[in-house]
Amino acid sequence: MFKKVYPRRSHSYKTESYAKPGSKSNRFECAGIQLGARFNPREQRVRRRKRQSLTGSPLLQSPPTNLPDHRTLPTGSSSTTTRSAGTTTTGGGRGGWVGAMRRRKPVEGFLLRCCGVFAFFFWTVLVHQISTCLAIQLEERMEIVRKVLKEVPLIDGHNDLPWNIRKFLKNQLREFRFGEDLRDITPWSTSAWSHTDLRRLKEGMVAAQFWSAYAPCSSQHLDAVQLTLEQIDLIRRLVNLYPQHMALVTTADGIEESHRSGKLASLIGIEGGHSIGTSLGVLRTFYQLGARYLTLTHTCNTPWADCCKVDEPGRVPHIGGLSHFGTLVVTEMNRLGMIVDLSHVSVPTMLDALATSKAPVIFSHSSAHAICNSSRNVPDHVLKRLLLLFIA
Repeated sequence: MFKKVYPRRSHSYKTESYAKPGSKSNRFECAGIQLGARFNPREQRVRRRKRQSLTGSPLLQSPPTNLPDHRTLPTGSSSTTTRSAGTTTTGGGRGGWVGAMRRRKPVEGFLLRCCGVFAFFFWTVLVHQISTCLAIQLEERMEIVRKVLKEVPLIDGHNDLPWNIRKFLKNQLREFRFGEDLRDITPWSTSAWSHTDLRRLKEGMVAAQFWSAYAPCSSQHLDAVQLTLEQIDLIRRLVNLYPQHMALVTTADGIEESHRSGKLASLIGIEGGHSIGTSLGVLRTFYQLGARYLTLTHTCNTPWADCCKVDEPGRVPHIGGLSHFGTLVVTEMNRLGMIVDLSHVSVPTMLDALATSKAPVIFSHSSAHAICNSSRNVPDHVLKRLLLLFIA
């Protein structure tokens, strides 16, 4: 009815194995030593009688309910104290500290899960609080910026959008949706050189924008003047398409008036001295058409000024700054009231222009050379000269 299984304790102090009576061999490893003790029926009977005298018949007793005392977990000992019905026995191996460890694992896992949940909750709350504080600080700073920009107009010195219109639309404005978000409209959304539309200009609180009338260096001595005239025409037509949002201005008073009315003051800047074709008459004509600054060079030398390329290692200056005609160009621009722009020019050209000009000059789209090591940027000693010119 019941299959009788007799537990047999091993001779080891760390493990306990079970085998049927009559087993011929009991080979096992314990503590790194291989033992070859054979089954001893007499020793087994003695141990079985002692166990039955303490716990009753192995056939009739219910499954053991002995639980190890978790309060005492010996280290380096082979036995663990168990308690049942007021009787204390000792057992080794699996029934000892190994069993205790197995029963401890659920408790430790529960504690680890609790710690993990607490840590996750703590860091979530902490990150949320930090993010909220940073957002509040950012919003407070943005509010200060908005108040300043409502009183003082923000002027962007250079924007190449007109050239992109020429490149993408052949200067045809019929399908150009400048009032929409161009980030969602091809080819503007895929262009790395186009980041402008009316919506973003309004969001950035830009009060005045210099639109670049640019002709590439490859057009020098060819059709640079014609291309520049076409780009000036494009800028004027673009402004006229949006009279409620933009206004073409040519003076500082016009910028302030447009700022008060909430319109974008639009100005024209010519990028590259090669656009005037070495002619002061062309320079004066551009001024009459609304151009209010001239960049003395682009990335190519003109017959009267060196560009930033000559400052690169291994390059030889073409002139060494401004020629005599170059100084005449700067002087005529001062007389007209046209701003001298020194972006793209060489350092000697910067110094010559600063020495010649009687009015402040600008770097419409340059950075500080000490911050960004590029030949087109401005070294510190030139910035100091620029500051002295403004103070004077």
